[in-house]
Amino acid sequence: MPRRPTLESLARELGVSRQTISNAINRPEIVAPETLARVKAAIEAAQYTPSRAARQLRTRSSRTIGLRLMPNFDGINGHILDLFIHELAEQARRSDYRLLVFAAEDTADEISEYAHLAAAREIDGVILTSTTAQDPRFAWLSEHRVPFASFGRPWSTTTPPEEAEFPWVDVDG
Repeated sequence: MPRRPTLESLARELGVSRQTISNAINRPEIVAPETLARVKAAIEAAQYTPSRAARQLRTRSSRTIGLRLMPNFDGINGHILDLFIHELAEQARRSDYRLLVFAAEDTADEISEYAHLAAAREIDGVILTSTTAQDPRFAWLSEHRVPFASFGRPWSTTTPPEEAEFPWVDVDG
């Protein structure tokens, strides 16, 4: 099996620095046009793909969004949630993010999973679904500074939904 090309092997092959290869990928506007063309051609010919693990170490960002997959509870709600998750995955992909979908037994287990994923820097944020009144996930995520948005209303008894302290979207039957 042929070895996977690396930033170093491409730089060596082209007689440029690793930083030039990195700039061609991440900041092409600062690379001389002729050099950029050579680097892009070499990247395509070698079928080079940047290492997500290396990028994660450098940027301290996983480019991953966590989402608990809820049980399919009824036809219309399950169908709407299915469409939402599919579109979320498509939009994440277009923005070079990934969706990490997991199951949990209950809300406490879900929060425990968020704690693990956040501590391990496996997620950059969370999308909540199936929100409820007095939802403990809002407070936990806010307290631990895990960015989140909600597919479902904030359900506050004291604050109107349009004044929620986090982004949310909902559908009206």
